[in-house]
Amino acid sequence: MPRKKKTTKIKNQESKTLIDKTMIKVGDTVTLYVKGHSPYTGIIISHHGGLGPNATFTVRSILSGVGVEKIYPLHSPLISKIEKIKSAKIKRAKLYFLRERVGRKATLKSAK
Repeated sequence: MPRKKKTTKIKNQESKTLIDKTMIKVGDTVTLYVKGHSPYTGIIISHHGGLGPNATFTVRSILSGVGVEKIYPLHSPLISKIEKIKSAKIKRAKLYFLRERVGRKATLKSAK
């Protein structure tokens, strides 16, 4: 009997860490702190793989007038912190249309 209680505790602890990492969603502007690199700020334009171990998300920002997209594993141990700066009101699952937009047209309406 005690063995089952231990496994449920472990499952609850794992689910808490998954919830913390998955609070981000498409349309959020985030700052990623990756070990060994400078902070990277951008908009999450896509999310793949659900909550599984292979889940990834794509962050896009414009650096020196050039659009840069980076793909990060959701459960990577190299990501030390993710700060959510703001959320946007979106109607699509993937924001690939932002690739063609520049400047003010590339901004999204903020969520209320």
